[in-house]
Amino acid sequence: MAVDKNLFRKITEYFEEKSELVDSSSFAVYALIRNDSLACFYQNREITGEEPRRFEITLENMLGYLETRKRNMEDLERYAKECASKLYEVVAENIDVEKAYLMTNGSSLPLRVDLTIENKEGRINKTMYIKCFDPTRLLGIELYRLIGETDRRYWFFFNEGIIVEDSQEGEHEFESTERISEREHYKEERIKADLISFYLGLDDLGKKDNYLVASDGKIRIIDFDMMNRVYSDKDIIAIKRQSAEEIGISSEEYDTRYKEEERLLRERVHRKKDRIYQIIGILKSSEDSGIAAIGNYISKNTENLLSKH
Repeated sequence: MAVDKNLFRKITEYFEEKSELVDSSSFAVYALIRNDSLACFYQNREITGEEPRRFEITLENMLGYLETRKRNMEDLERYAKECASKLYEVVAENIDVEKAYLMTNGSSLPLRVDLTIENKEGRINKTMYIKCFDPTRLLGIELYRLIGETDRRYWFFFNEGIIVEDSQEGEHEFESTERISEREHYKEERIKADLISFYLGLDDLGKKDNYLVASDGKIRIIDFDMMNRVYSDKDIIAIKRQSAEEIGISSEEYDTRYKEEERLLRERVHRKKDRIYQIIGILKSSEDSGIAAIGNYISKNTENLLSKH
């Protein structure tokens, strides 16, 4: 998809120090590896009937043993080290690429890269994701950082082709070996996540692989690729009732807690409204009508939220 040059310039100006670019050839390498890996995945699925959530990129899983495939693997390791060096501010010589996966369940088909990094603290394990550039993801992450009062920043850099992100702490709810709903703060966090989902128009937060739950029960939203839903009053009521049932409280208790979370969100939005309206303005300026519509939706929600007392 062609990048809106004017939109990209505005995003770059907004993030300033985050706009460190990788060389232009890197995205071509990423696209080649991703396309090869996707072709291999489809062939593997046809033969085995299996559809894993992640497809490991190895020579054995690539199509045959042609020299081009070997070069792709070498390019992947070089490119991953280059990205990790920028992201974690560590020289490439101190980075080892352990594994790389094509995340076939992700709408953006990201590459997940598991790394071992040598730094002042010793050898540590890190995971980063390499994704196609998506302006709504970048701006959605920033809006969430502003209104969600997350205690840890998202670390990333980008160019016109890709976004490279650090992984986030936490686990998917469906992967937990215990009842996450019993963790401290979880109920409040679910209600807060619902409210933010309505405010930003996040369409698929109901899928439990689109957020992580930390050890203390705090929720961290990680998927902004579907920030395009216009919620009706009927939609919101239905989701509230479903959430109340899932977290084990009555609808009345949910509504009481929701009103308090809404009050807190209004305070946060009011404090940071200049930055929020700046992002909204960037979205609304897009030549892409879909992206501009997202800006208009969030603008309307912001005005409605701030008008309440």
